[in-house]
Amino acid sequence: MNVEIYKLKSHVTVDCDIGFIPIEGTYSKIGYFKAFGKYKFGSAGSSDAYHIRGMMAYAQERFFQRYWILDLSELDYKWGNEMDLVLGLDELEGIESIATIFGDSCIEAVATLGGIDRKPEDLLAEEGNFKRLKEAYEYLLPKIT
Repeated sequence: MNVEIYKLKSHVTVDCDIGFIPIEGTYSKIGYFKAFGKYKFGSAGSSDAYHIRGMMAYAQERFFQRYWILDLSELDYKWGNEMDLVLGLDELEGIESIATIFGDSCIEAVATLGGIDRKPEDLLAEEGNFKRLKEAYEYLLPKIT
């Protein structure tokens, strides 16, 4: 019997960090999840999407936070399959709200997922989408306290 090993790192070009932002004067924390690196183009991007989704599912299962900041500020995304898996992380059990941070290297492409004529301003006008960590934090804070 032969075991075929799937070398995950040979198929994934993005990585993830998991952390927390303590809320001053309380015992509460906001979960912080950052995906960074170069998201592969076209159908090759599927493995990156599943990696991000899987790591976020791990983070939620392990730390079970109700509120998360999803930081895509250093994700280089031009166009790739399955980005809806990354942007649909609020579907994970127990998550009440996610604030998403978009960087210059992904905001234009993500904006067009909602329609070819959509601009970054349209994406940022939607609730929960931001360009800066402070804005994302300030969006979630009243929901928690």
